[in-house]
Amino acid sequence: MPEQERTPNLQWNWHKGDILLREAITEAGLKLGNPRNNEGWQCYITNAVKQPDRVKERNSKKKDQSYWQDEAKAWRHVLQIQIDNGSPKVLVALGKEVYKILEFMIADGLKAPHDLQKVDHYSYVMFRPEARTHRGPGNRERIAEFKQNIISVAKQYCS
Repeated sequence: MPEQERTPNLQWNWHKGDILLREAITEAGLKLGNPRNNEGWQCYITNAVKQPDRVKERNSKKKDQSYWQDEAKAWRHVLQIQIDNGSPKVLVALGKEVYKILEFMIADGLKAPHDLQKVDHYSYVMFRPEARTHRGPGNRERIAEFKQNIISVAKQYCS
């Protein structure tokens, strides 16, 4: 991969899962122009938990439910500022873990839009087999379904 400009957008522009997310957002009209470029955003992407974590370390910690609850409590106020400043119509959780965290934050006082949607995480689609259907990572049908889910959310909430 060629050297890329170092910007905050690089975190969602690195591997094939990130590229899938950008393609889906662009196809849904939530980003204009080249999916890889930094400009043209018509949506806002953020993490619910704002602390970087190494996957292996996080996976061992997340077995303890209080770990996620503590993280959610620690970062809820930052997400609240982002919601207050952006006034989104919907929050879209990428993956079931994020969905659970957002539900907990809302129950704990996060003032969020009325609607909370969930779609599979793009890394799950591109790097993990789907247990229920046995479709492999990067399966074309899974990719199409992911993109269609993003398009459906955009159609429902964007005018």
